[in-house]
Amino acid sequence: MKKLLLFLFAFSTVGCLSDDPITLEVDGMKPVYISDEENFVAVQGPREFGSLGKIVYTAPYLLINERFKGIHIVDNTNPADPIKLSFINIPGNTDFTIKSGYLYANHGSDFKAFLLSGAEPSGLEIFANFEIEETCEIPSFFAGDELSSDANGMFPPNYTGFFECVDSSKGFVINWEETRLFDPECRI
Repeated sequence: MKKLLLFLFAFSTVGCLSDDPITLEVDGMKPVYISDEENFVAVQGPREFGSLGKIVYTAPYLLINERFKGIHIVDNTNPADPIKLSFINIPGNTDFTIKSGYLYANHGSDFKAFLLSGAEPSGLEIFANFEIEETCEIPSFFAGDELSSDANGMFPPNYTGFFECVDSSKGFVINWEETRLFDPECRI
């Protein structure tokens, strides 16, 4: 009797096998790319806030990071009515600091220092009318740092699950967005 049950069980599982490939369909994240031509640092006019990160206060200004895009400059002289002054476009930026008239920031996996020209480091008008001049670059400075893996865009930040693997031939990763994935190869 046991042999008959074992035979029936084996026969029934073989009958369930199919030659059709199974496609895994899941919710996950995919990278948003920009081309090399779009990957530049520049001071631009003010713009709407997106996915915000770190905030640095240098009286009376707020410098607010927009993850993977750059830094918003906001005049906070009147905290009840802050005024957006400008945006420093730094694709791939996730962290920065400012000291003595210099802005230090990551540009993807690169470390860069910028002189804030046309601005007095100690004056109240430091961001009223300024330009930035790159004074230092250390390429791939953050590339090997596991703790800053989101800084170089290889993994979705603060995320656990399936994601579309980064393809550097498509450009530079500046953000991640939710999507439906089919047979994803990458997972955190």
